Amino acid sequence: CGLIVTAEHKRKLSGRRYVYYHCSKSRLGVRCPEPYVEVRVLEWQIKAFLRSLNVHPDIDAWVLDAVARNSAAAEEVEELQRVSLARAIEAVATELRELTGLRLRALLTDEEFIAERRRLQQEELRLTEKMAGRQDGRDPFEPVRDLVMFSNQAVDWFERSDDDAKRRI
Repeated sequence: CGLIVTAEHKRKLSGRRYVYYHCSKSRLGVRCPEPYVEVRVLEWQIKAFLRSLNVHPDIDAWVLDAVARNSAAAEEVEELQRVSLARAIEAVATELRELTGLRLRALLTDEEFIAERRRLQQEELRLTEKMAGRQDGRDPFEPVRDLVMFSNQAVDWFERSDDDAKRRI
């Protein structure tokens, strides 16, 4: 019916405990036609779904190999970009020193000096921020590795987990 599912704990007179899941029936006037589901049945359905996510070992190996190759290439490109940014920052710093030298020799007016210094400082700030953004250390392919690992281990994790972990899975 599309509504929220909630757990209900029941105890028989014999002391045996059961957990049932059912629709929360939180909408006015809507009567859910779905029956209660015992926790064992629901967990069986969840495990069946998780098994359907399993990646064949050959495909798993191929994906992880491709990710490793692409990750190495991405790291190489990232390093080249870092070096390029460092050189650009150093070039701007050199230009600032030369600009100060021109002003000290009275080859520039105050207005020219201030305008050019402001432009160079803004460029230096932009490049420095760009460099800082690149040094976050995150691997862009990590989610793919995590997805493959999860899909192949989800059933085992689900079977060995407590109720809290099962809800997260």
